[in-house]
Amino acid sequence: MKLLLDIGNTAVSWAVATDAGTGPVGWFDHAQGEQGINDLMGSAWSELDSIASVIAVNVAGDRIASMIDDYVAGRWQITPRYIQVSTRAFGVTNGYRRAADLGADRWVAMIAAYNRQKQAVCVVDCGTAITLDVVDASGQHRGGLILPGIAMMYNALQVNTKDIGTLNVAMPAGLLGDGTQACVASGAAYLAAAAIDRLVADIQKDMPGSVDVIMTGGNAAKLADFMSTQVQLEPGLIFAGLTLFSEESD
Repeated sequence: MKLLLDIGNTAVSWAVATDAGTGPVGWFDHAQGEQGINDLMGSAWSELDSIASVIAVNVAGDRIASMIDDYVAGRWQITPRYIQVSTRAFGVTNGYRRAADLGADRWVAMIAAYNRQKQAVCVVDCGTAITLDVVDASGQHRGGLILPGIAMMYNALQVNTKDIGTLNVAMPAGLLGDGTQACVASGAAYLAAAAIDRLVADIQKDMPGSVDVIMTGGNAAKLADFMSTQVQLEPGLIFAGLTLFSEESD
């Protein structure tokens, strides 16, 4: 049994992979003190007694990785393997001028999408930030874009204006909000969705053949409801990619 970890900017998402498939999936916020994170790991993984390996992507830095390393070593007597970005893997060629500058989560997600679709893909990850990466039919990564996520847009207004209040991530039922928070939430969602729609349309003009748009991340389903582009929602995309890497090491 393998533990797959996506250590993001604000949360740790995890899944268990076995010969029968991947699941269950869970997450916890890592914006805690050291004891708080240790308690969350203990609670989340208390029933996982037969972990043979831990495969992870980490964009949150060394502090959280060190705490996870210590927990994993103490609990299962193993060392996590952190996926490193390379120039080429699983048929995908990195399009960054400096390959290592690409986020490991983006790298693993686009590899998963390309290997699943077997054609040109546009991967949109809607988390703390919104990232977009394009891989053409030959497996060449064409590059990407990074946009502020919904919460980041909301926080920008909160810092620079008055009396907005705490973010309510629930989207209004219609186009227009009926209160300040609803207006801001709707505005942020429409801004993000419209940007993605426009980007995908421009990318499609520049690419021969069709491009499958794969959306993942915590806000993917919310944004998809605001979009005109036909998309495929893949909430477990990062875990599909981590599974590929885990099988490579078997």
